[in-house]
Amino acid sequence: MRRNHMGERDVTGATIRNATVADATAIAEAHVATWHETYRGLLPDSYLDSLTPAEREPQWRQILALPNTERCVLVATGAAETIVGFASGGPARGSAGYAGEIYTLYLRRAYQGCGLGRALFVALAAQLRDRDNRSLILWVLATNRRARGFYEALGGEPLREQAIIFDGISLREVGYGWRDTDAIGQTGASSDEH
Repeated sequence: MRRNHMGERDVTGATIRNATVADATAIAEAHVATWHETYRGLLPDSYLDSLTPAEREPQWRQILALPNTERCVLVATGAAETIVGFASGGPARGSAGYAGEIYTLYLRRAYQGCGLGRALFVALAAQLRDRDNRSLILWVLATNRRARGFYEALGGEPLREQAIIFDGISLREVGYGWRDTDAIGQTGASSDEH
């Protein structure tokens, strides 16, 4: 992985940087676009078609306004500084035995397979580790085989499967854990997706 003149990570022309409140609109747009690409066939079309950036923007604005000690949000930008992916994390939410949690990691399909998803994951894990999160957990849809393969290639251990209700939709999710964040980034990954 190269570094550009500002010390930011540069993967095939994309740059990973910390998000700011000014990115809320673009992250909301990327959020909806990546959900359409990632979850088509895994979630009902009617639900996916109802998602709008205007509904997601206030959520992202609120998250980005939190103190940096409570969250980490990274964005990957492509040509013309367009946000093509994002990742967020912070303290683990109710996951006994894990200090940190990756809440989101999404990447536009056109940018998958070039190492950018892996770079986002590793960069977020490093920021969480710097905040004394020596272990990490994340949750992924059990039916999202591509994402599960991605996290397994990054060394994630499947922990358990559980039923959830998400916006009235019954789903199953699988938890993946990393007991030692120092080991993250030392194995390869074959795809870039969550």
